Amino acid sequence: MPRNQDVARAAVARADARTTQLLTELTTLLAKVPARSSARGWADQRGRRARYNRELALMDGATLHNPFLIEKLLLASISELKRVYGSRAPAT
Repeated sequence: MPRNQDVARAAVARADARTTQLLTELTTLLAKVPARSSARGWADQRGRRARYNRELALMDGATLHNPFLIEKLLLASISELKRVYGSRAPAT
């Protein structure tokens, strides 16, 4: 029977792996967001919100403290950026 510590470590490892996967996808999508525009329209605000959520997820202990919130924030940001900018990776 696994010890509680082993179960907790496994849960943290799964949450960290999922967060890393979502951060990678979000970072790729953020590359499509234009630099700050002078008009500062809705698209610009969406990009800033997604960047904020990314920075929040990168903070030490964020995934450990509340992995469900971090996952929801990253998924919402990814979904919104895909809706606004499309799902394909930017041309390099």
